[in-house]
Amino acid sequence: MRKIILKTCKIDEILDLSRFKIFQDAIVRNTILISKKEDDKSLKNQNKIKIIIQKTEPSLTGINTDKKLISQTVFLKTPENMFRLELDDIYWPYY
Repeated sequence: MRKIILKTCKIDEILDLSRFKIFQDAIVRNTILISKKEDDKSLKNQNKIKIIIQKTEPSLTGINTDKKLISQTVFLKTPENMFRLELDDIYWPYY
């Protein structure tokens, strides 16, 4: 599924909610991926995905987050096209 998404879509954002239990009955860690279909390969290859990582539990004042950009092409090089959010353009050559 990840490879299909990478080959057919431009990923705009990935919201990582995995550090905290957001949905009470969920067994898996939660991540929200926002993408749109894109046929132009050069646009996908140049795309930088906005990564938003939740740092604190949600409260009435909002959610504390870290933000960074990762090239979409990085995920084409990871094993099984895993969305390794800890990677960036410096570390991806190890994959």
